[in-house]
Amino acid sequence: MTEPTITGCKYAGRKRPRTVPGRHDGACQDDTCEGCAECPRAHCRVCGVAHTIGTCPECVATARKDLHDIGRMCDALPEEVEYRGVHGEAMMLIGPAADPEARGHLEASVRAGRVSADYLETADNDQHPLFVLGTHVMVWTDALEHDETSEITVATAIDYLDRQLAYMADYEHVPFEDFASDLRDCVKHLERVLHDQSQGDRANVACFDCGGDLERKITSEGFDDHWTCHRCRRRYTYAEYNFALRAKLEAALEETA
Repeated sequence: MTEPTITGCKYAGRKRPRTVPGRHDGACQDDTCEGCAECPRAHCRVCGVAHTIGTCPECVATARKDLHDIGRMCDALPEEVEYRGVHGEAMMLIGPAADPEARGHLEASVRAGRVSADYLETADNDQHPLFVLGTHVMVWTDALEHDETSEITVATAIDYLDRQLAYMADYEHVPFEDFASDLRDCVKHLERVLHDQSQGDRANVACFDCGGDLERKITSEGFDDHWTCHRCRRRYTYAEYNFALRAKLEAALEETA
């Protein structure tokens, strides 16, 4: 079946489908409506913007970059420990991670009431890179029926996931978007630990395309003069940001009137 020819669609809200400019559903009576018909094409599982079945190439490339950034930053942890000392979080990340399978059994025991929920707090290292990568290696080796018998390390996990990434991106039975999201969160956590990236300024308006968070970075010369969406990576000028902010304030005033 050939998909309808749709060259563009727009973000309509976090819990609403994307709509096609200039097209309207049968119940639309709003003369000022710019288009409210739901876009009939499939969208990328990760960014929700690109017209594609599965995951778009840009999001696959971003996931691959995040995967290798985790490896690069893990390699930098010993130097951070040498600089910050052995009592910092960098030292915690160098240490062993909880066994993902054991963690699953522990959570089941807590839900069944066999052990106290306090145990989860002491075992909570969900942002440890080895835990994040090891969990997904277990998920994907099971889903793809692969036999990975070697010990899971950050390096072996990155190697395995990188080799399977293109197939994983279009595999419909496991949510690749969860994998991509976990990688992003792990990268952000490592960046905070390593101070690898200055904290940015978060916008109080959402991305025009996908509703993601907008942020501008701090450089040696001050803030960047553009905003970038964390989800779809679209860049906005400061003028575009001000326009969106004004539109948001006007909409809020209309709701309270």
